Amino acid sequence: MKVWRSSFRGTWHLYGHSHGHLPDDIHSLSFDVGVDCHDFYPLSYEEVKNRMKQKQWTSPFANEK
Repeated sequence: MKVWRSSFRGTWHLYGHSHGHLPDDIHSLSFDVGVDCHDFYPLSYEEVKNRMKQKQWTSPFANEK
């Protein structure tokens, strides 16, 4: 869940089925959207987008010129 194709490009990785057993990583653009992690309530796109905006992800290419 913490590594996915094109993660270095800034794509989001939304997943479920981990039942909240994977800790969230503020520096990764992955996020557990499973309903069992959110009071059995599905998150809207806006809620997910707001959560993802709080991430502190930096592109591995940010320092390249």
